[in-house]
Amino acid sequence: MNRYHGIAGIIILSLLITAFFNFPETNAAYTPDLSIVKVSPNNYEAFSTYPKYVPGYAVEIANYGSGASKNTTLDFYIKTFDNKYLKKTVKVPALNAGKGTRIRFSMSNQTDGSFKEGYVVVNSNKSFKEIKFTNNVRKFSLKDIMLSASNKTVTEVYQTAGTPSTWTGTTLNYTSPLSGKTGITRMYCKINFNNQRDLSVGSIIAPIPGYMHDNVTIKSFGGYQQNQGHPTSWNETSCTFTINTYYNQLEYAEITVTGQNLESKNVFKEPMQVTKQVWDPWKDSWVYSNMAGGLTRNIQEDYSSVITSNQTYTTTNAKTYTVHHSNVIELIVKGNTDTYYAAGWFITPKGTFNEVIGLYGNSEKPAILISNGQYGLSQKIRDIPQIGFKIKGSNISGFSDFKSLGFRSWTWKETY
Repeated sequence: MNRYHGIAGIIILSLLITAFFNFPETNAAYTPDLSIVKVSPNNYEAFSTYPKYVPGYAVEIANYGSGASKNTTLDFYIKTFDNKYLKKTVKVPALNAGKGTRIRFSMSNQTDGSFKEGYVVVNSNKSFKEIKFTNNVRKFSLKDIMLSASNKTVTEVYQTAGTPSTWTGTTLNYTSPLSGKTGITRMYCKINFNNQRDLSVGSIIAPIPGYMHDNVTIKSFGGYQQNQGHPTSWNETSCTFTINTYYNQLEYAEITVTGQNLESKNVFKEPMQVTKQVWDPWKDSWVYSNMAGGLTRNIQEDYSSVITSNQTYTTTNAKTYTVHHSNVIELIVKGNTDTYYAAGWFITPKGTFNEVIGLYGNSEKPAILISNGQYGLSQKIRDIPQIGFKIKGSNISGFSDFKSLGFRSWTWKETY
């Protein structure tokens, strides 16, 4: 069936629907009244050979009238995600008053079967009178396949601070963090000069971003002399502590930086400089040279060891969820599809996050931002029992509107 015929079929169907709703009601005495009461997926083995997301359909029809109906037909129309319109016409047997039947069939296999929306009409030609025709036509489309009362599982992965610890080591070139740790609160670098004599120290320069100058302490020590304090000048890339002091012997220079998560702040990198100044009478000026090159750096890095834990909760509320822990770095939420066909699922993360990944079975795929903070995954599946999302970040606070769109049974109830 080509696209032209499919569109034409939809137009004709719209005209049929209009006709149904404008047809006058008939006297109920000994008059049939066919009604479509249910449309559902049909996954019987007879249709399993079709390589489709929705292998089969089932339509239940009841005669709520006071008289028997005649043989007629059922017209079934669907639109798929691959932009195809399909029609199926099947026979409906005569039904006595108060009786029903269930008709099962499969649509054409020249499509991926990715159901998007559909119509179903019984007795479309009005070959016999009925009490009313408004219940002969039904429209159905994608709906949430995770029932609001069904259980959803949420796993919170969170971090807590452990016992403060200190890492020590030596290097000739210090680029932090040397320990490889996270949560570093103090970095210390000591350069030993082993009592070098007769030195005039001009300054100590450390490549530490200038905005951290209040967190930096610099010290030089030798003999009975020492200089200690915060940087006397700084710029975007370095801090300088001016000394201009003569040492008859120089033991060491040290630089200390304190703060939070220093491993992420580009605190230490070479070259670390301790400048020697010598007066040159021929130039009538000071000549400076770096004395720290090639000397061993004694390093200490204080950190609070981070403990990563996880805990899983069960909830039926997918409308909104608030985490039970602070410092949640990963949130995994899953819902049950009952293996029904799904076309996509959505969620709105809350808090500080940087990545949202869609989950289905043992597979995963990056979700995309839809609008207003909502992320979604368009992935047509069936026979996969669970779908969900993995949200990654540094301080996730929860989510809202976890929902799905797929093919689950439609039921229309009537009272007589």
